[in-house]
Amino acid sequence: MTGIPCHWIPLHEASEPFILYETPHYRKTEYDCIRLEGDPDLDRLMLAVSRAIAGFPVFRSLLRERKMDGRYLLFWEQVRHRETEIRLADLRSSVEEGLPAREAISGHLRQRLLRGTDLERERPVEIYLFRTAANEHYLTSVWHHAAADGVTMFEFYKRVLAHYDRLFTASQPDWVKATFASSSVVEKQVGKLHGYTKARFLRESLGSAVKEARRPPARLAQKEKRTHPNRINLIRRIDPEEMKRLRKTSKRLGCSVGDLLLAVSAVAVERWVEKEGASADLVSVWTVTNLRDRLGVGPLAANQSSAVMIYTDPEDRRDLARLVSMVAAERKRQLAEGCDIANFLALIHLIRFWRRFPLRVRRGPVRRILERPCSFVVSNMGLLWPEMKDGHPTGRSFLERAGNLEVMGVDYDFSVLRHIGCGFVVHTFRGWLQFNFGILTDLMDRGEAESFLDSYVELLRGIYDQGGRESRSAAEAGTSFRGR
Repeated sequence: MTGIPCHWIPLHEASEPFILYETPHYRKTEYDCIRLEGDPDLDRLMLAVSRAIAGFPVFRSLLRERKMDGRYLLFWEQVRHRETEIRLADLRSSVEEGLPAREAISGHLRQRLLRGTDLERERPVEIYLFRTAANEHYLTSVWHHAAADGVTMFEFYKRVLAHYDRLFTASQPDWVKATFASSSVVEKQVGKLHGYTKARFLRESLGSAVKEARRPPARLAQKEKRTHPNRINLIRRIDPEEMKRLRKTSKRLGCSVGDLLLAVSAVAVERWVEKEGASADLVSVWTVTNLRDRLGVGPLAANQSSAVMIYTDPEDRRDLARLVSMVAAERKRQLAEGCDIANFLALIHLIRFWRRFPLRVRRGPVRRILERPCSFVVSNMGLLWPEMKDGHPTGRSFLERAGNLEVMGVDYDFSVLRHIGCGFVVHTFRGWLQFNFGILTDLMDRGEAESFLDSYVELLRGIYDQGGRESRSAAEAGTSFRGR
């Protein structure tokens, strides 16, 4: 057994198995979905899915396990000439009874998720198309933990929508084709960044790797899943009119909208820590800023993003004005020095692959993350890619242009290091500002999470309301002066 290497689960046909110790994580499955407004062409959508899966070789595999010397080997077995199907389901009756669409989808998939996965017949991903209203569909995927994560599935959705776009524009005039082609996503082969690493495997199985493993019975796996902390996902929005006022406020403060959002997020977390009576020194707040650098040449370079990570101390989080200026100055400094420590997957890969970063980076950010038992990571790494034309952004997002689509359940997987308990992703969609807030239940329950998110939105509104009042007062003062 010692001669069998512990590699990634490879995404090519010559796959080598790795040792599987006793751990419930290899049974883990998750799901997410995106909402499609309108009535999509099902034939074209199924063809787009099959073409997108061709770029993800692991999705055409079967997950196998083999027992040897009391241990289990887990590996992907490639299956040739395998057809990809979309399972269709009509949930309109459940929605008409008053059940929200997300809960109807969750209930439909609950039985499959609770009973675990049969590894002898396990597929890396199962795709569903749920119909919840006359002009509303949800494209949903149930995916295996060892095959993908939330970021991988979002890349898959992007590719599906790009292929669907091209099929849709095949019969359009040439000027329409040129407009749509200017914002196509990068067609790249999925590499090892979306795999399962030896280091990650060892971290997850560290508790039981010292003893000879046996496959846990189904009841034990279900019990551990019930006691495992779950992740709450909440969404809040700010309408386009408020977004305009927010831009004016950030311009008045001399920073970007992203800088202002990150500073307000850090202040909100600090207030929550003080309210709970926790020690502020034990909580680290990280702000991940998407710089949207044009790293390449050509219209497709916008899909490559770099990011910087800014650490905030408790003293910084008590003064909003000081924090705004600090975040803006630090972002500009890192941008000027070229200190982009990761790409748009910085949040995940910084922690998983921190040994690959230069020593000057490892000594700072990674050590601060590992020394804190609880880290809140606030991010404005927008999930929606910008639409490009002639190498320049048009002001719209890729998904917005691709058919009025909305990201519903895309989440980042923080199970590698459990003390990263909070993920806060902010993005714009059709003029709206949307906050996707995910937090583990061992940090906040649903009521506390909703209260925290509402207080954050109120704090943000209070800032630009105050800025609007100051502007009106200045205008009134100028009017009265001219009148005299």
